[in-house]
Amino acid sequence: MHPLTDARAPGWTWRRLPAFISACLGYKPSMRIAVLGDLHLISDADPCIELRRLRTFFSDGLPAMRRLMTWLNTLHLDAVFSVGDVIDWHSEANIILALEVLSQLHCPWHMTPGNHDLQFPTPGAPPGSYQLDPPDTFRPQAIARWRRHGVDLGRRRIGCADGDVLLVDSASSRIGRDSMDWIRKQPRRSILLTHVPLDTPAIRAHIHEREPHRNLEIYTQSGSPEVFASCIRGHIAHVVTGHLHGSGTLVQEGTTFHMIDGSFARGLQPPTVALIEASADQVAVTAIAAPL
Repeated sequence: MHPLTDARAPGWTWRRLPAFISACLGYKPSMRIAVLGDLHLISDADPCIELRRLRTFFSDGLPAMRRLMTWLNTLHLDAVFSVGDVIDWHSEANIILALEVLSQLHCPWHMTPGNHDLQFPTPGAPPGSYQLDPPDTFRPQAIARWRRHGVDLGRRRIGCADGDVLLVDSASSRIGRDSMDWIRKQPRRSILLTHVPLDTPAIRAHIHEREPHRNLEIYTQSGSPEVFASCIRGHIAHVVTGHLHGSGTLVQEGTTFHMIDGSFARGLQPPTVALIEASADQVAVTAIAAPL
């Protein structure tokens, strides 16, 4: 995986958008990327047989995930990004499966971690229960294992000609003060990708209206409620998040929040993929339903 500026395959050329999208957007972007939500991949080789049995609603979606990669290849993307929860719990087998699935892509891919990417199964959990340790319990060990497989989970900027993509870790429902300082120093046209939705009254109301059962201490960045005021408002125009397993869009004080769902676990309702296209003077983010 390499920055967009270094990653285009030899002979890469821009393919025009499908006619109906081109007519709506009216411009030819120089950057085209897709952002995936929570995939929750589970390997049949993982030794946690009980967890696999409890989570078949995710593992049964593997064939659809492979078809998703094939479909993404038809979009002629510069890169694919994940906002985390690529795997359903942290294990060697699940990581290997995730790398195998994502290797189907014909473009570079990058990810920022979700909580499940860092969470190990809890030893001694009662039979029939799905319990994982908190994401910070073995965070260094989890990040080191991903790194051994060549996957960077750190805070970073992926640059291209007409915009930058910022990847920031919020797997523990917070963003650190150092990351807030870092975001403030980034170009104003940047697009922020992070796992957990920000904690603002508007976002809390948005989530509660659609899913009142959600624990907002977990499903927002409750550990850093100052993020929006500190480094997003007036600086970042687009923020893409996952974690909720539901899609939606919210505009707050000039920032558009795009909440996406990448799971095939919900029966006949397909997940959404955020298609982001940037030209010299504008950025367009379109939610597209992935084919089943």
